[in-house]
Amino acid sequence: MVPHVAECAVESRHWPNWLRAEERDDPGFPQSRKKRKRVEQAFVWIKHVAGMRQTKFRGRRRVEWMFQLAAAALKLRRLQHLLPQAA
Repeated sequence: MVPHVAECAVESRHWPNWLRAEERDDPGFPQSRKKRKRVEQAFVWIKHVAGMRQTKFRGRRRVEWMFQLAAAALKLRRLQHLLPQAA
């Protein structure tokens, strides 16, 4: 089993690239990177468009409710693009 971890693009003295060649050459690695990008895009949309960068709620339950509402809005937005357009 080969773990699919994120690869550091810029290697520095403080943050070395620990990814081996066998991990990078695994056939599932590019697919994993695409999936990871899609997940990150969802969080970026929730933070920027849905206003979750600075929440106006306090408490775990209220913030969790707001996050679920924003995630549902994102799903509806993505569903809009999947449905055929009415003529």
